[in-house]
Amino acid sequence: MKYPRVVAWLRAGPSVRVMARATAESAVRRAELCLLSPAPPPPQWSSWRSAAASLGVTASWQVVADGSCDGVPDALLAEAARAALVVTDTGSLGVAARSQLAQLVDVYVVAKPQVQVLTWLREPAVVVGVPDSPDSTHLVSAAGREAVLRHRDLIVLHAQSRAVDVPRHVLERRWLTALPSDNSGAPHPSSRVVVTDRPVTDALRDHVEAGDVLVVGVHSPCGVLTGNLDASLLEAPPCDLLLTRAAEHPAGDTAPSPLGLNLAV
Repeated sequence: MKYPRVVAWLRAGPSVRVMARATAESAVRRAELCLLSPAPPPPQWSSWRSAAASLGVTASWQVVADGSCDGVPDALLAEAARAALVVTDTGSLGVAARSQLAQLVDVYVVAKPQVQVLTWLREPAVVVGVPDSPDSTHLVSAAGREAVLRHRDLIVLHAQSRAVDVPRHVLERRWLTALPSDNSGAPHPSSRVVVTDRPVTDALRDHVEAGDVLVVGVHSPCGVLTGNLDASLLEAPPCDLLLTRAAEHPAGDTAPSPLGLNLAV
């Protein structure tokens, strides 16, 4: 599948971490890359553009008018309307602006570097937290697409009330049927369901690692998150975030065929 464009917003000027992530996202999506910034391109821009081209990414740099951290610049809004993804960081856009953008397009937020005290016990994964409700199937489906795209495992963290004891195999079947089908023949990563009786935000902070991508559904420009997640996840994310618009399945719709990932618990 081809995607039209990835847009990166660099409010404070060139950021190696944002530029590297935006280039990687463009490469896996086979999309062109447009970097927007109030600042001119860095001296090494020509070398960077050549390196991106070696990955099959056509990159351009546009100098645009600045906007406040709490607002979305007009130039970014215009580009987001025809983009597949916007890449930025926590310092370039405020929480409200990121939530507003997520109503138009998926937003990848590069988190501040975390001090990793413990050795990683697993490979970086795509992680999504869901409440004890089937209403989050669209969010799990979005996370599944990201896992396939990145060739990473998918971890579905299911927060279950202590008063409710749904068997694990029922939860596995519920979330497996939410995963997207893929008939491309490409290898798929595995997925697993982790059940917890703790608040989902606390469980996510303990479970994710610095190299993970956490998929979060945003209900409105005000930053209301799917599954009663705490807004602090947007303010100080424990890892990179992918913000996606939360959309419920219309009445009568059924979930996609469960062909996307192999479940291995």
